[in-house]
Amino acid sequence: ADWAVFEAAARARAHLLFIVSAGNNGRDIDTAPVYPAALPLDNLLVVTSADGDGRLAAGSNWGARHVDLMVPGEEQPVMNFRGAPTVSSGSSFAVPRVAALAARLLEAHPGWRAPELKRAIVARARPSPYHRPPVVRHGWIAEPDRDE
Repeated sequence: ADWAVFEAAARARAHLLFIVSAGNNGRDIDTAPVYPAALPLDNLLVVTSADGDGRLAAGSNWGARHVDLMVPGEEQPVMNFRGAPTVSSGSSFAVPRVAALAARLLEAHPGWRAPELKRAIVARARPSPYHRPPVVRHGWIAEPDRDE
């Protein structure tokens, strides 16, 4: 019920792509849902954290139905609240990398809406060399911040 307003807003704005974290509970959210990641929305892209080689990061959530992508989100350079550089990890740090990719794609294709944008992002995913069967729906994007 806590996510009903989010779900209603996302459904009312089907043209927008919502990029969310799968969470960091170390669990399969297909069997133990985490919200908003487990909401049944076509305009939702769920991201979890991987290491730089395509392995699910320790503590990151996964799910072959509800989680779309693994993206490197470990040891990401950030600024702390004092303005000092540091590093952080987790699926929440993978999400901005995908959001940056989405922004670049929208700049190149301003007429795209959620379906086209989501298709273009997930088309960049490749199967992880470490997870058989897959732990996410579409696979792993090695470097979403780099232009190809």
